[in-house]
Amino acid sequence: MEAEPILRELDLFMQDEKNAIALFQTLAERESFAELRARFRAFAADCQRHLQLLHNLVLLLGGRPDASRHEIEASAGLHAALADLAAVDYGLARLHRVEALLLAARKCKANWELLHTLADAVPSQPIEDAVHQVQPDKTVHLAYLVDLHRDLGLRLLSPSVRRALQAPPVPAS
Repeated sequence: MEAEPILRELDLFMQDEKNAIALFQTLAERESFAELRARFRAFAADCQRHLQLLHNLVLLLGGRPDASRHEIEASAGLHAALADLAAVDYGLARLHRVEALLLAARKCKANWELLHTLADAVPSQPIEDAVHQVQPDKTVHLAYLVDLHRDLGLRLLSPSVRRALQAPPVPAS
């Protein structure tokens, strides 16, 4: 029997949260600064709570929290590719991993915004309660990652831009 669309979507939302958790944990393991490690671990713990809330919603709606094998494999493959991006240079690797995490955080935030809209359209106290618990965390995660990505990018790329602007023009062949 085909699962209800809301249950299929919630399964995907759960996989997005799992991916965010894995990315936060990967970045925490590879991060040399204690403050960033601690922040990434805290965000992973927040996402673990968000995952549990989604799990509870699936159960409440009569579903079983298990995404299809194809969706899980595709999502896991994406996570693996993003986590290993730009492994040659530490600075670029770090910037690209933060970028991957920023994309994952935006996806999770969009998922919860959709649930918020759904709760407004089809009043559901359990969905509303879950959304109100999660949205402040997602806003903090996203703002922090946007700032971190900007600061890392500026620090890493500014010297390169300066050198490129000072270099003599390369003649066209």
